[in-house]
Amino acid sequence: MGSTRVYRALFVVALSVILVLLGFLIGANRVGSSATPRTITGKVGLVGINGDEFRLTPSGSKVTTSYGLSTNTPWRDSQLVWNSSSSISCMRPLSHGQVVTIGVVYTEPTSGAFGTALVAWVECTS
Repeated sequence: MGSTRVYRALFVVALSVILVLLGFLIGANRVGSSATPRTITGKVGLVGINGDEFRLTPSGSKVTTSYGLSTNTPWRDSQLVWNSSSSISCMRPLSHGQVVTIGVVYTEPTSGAFGTALVAWVECTS
């Protein structure tokens, strides 16, 4: 009788360890979240002196919003070719008046970090 209890206890412990490991592996391999950018077309008010920020007035609006650009923002030129260089052809420093389409992802504030609008890509349409 005593040995049956020992085997049963070992079986329960072994099964528990296997289930915990299985749960860990499934959790570790979960696909992360993704975001779909909001597409905004508008006229550039002014690109900053370093080419890393700009003001945009969306088509049909009078409200201007400022956005930042990272050095690796993908962009598409007027020939519809995607580029990854840091120099976006339609966002030359201190330029203005060009029409662009941008993909913007909005982040919510979390854990003390501010929410923000991130430019995911730029299309140079003019």
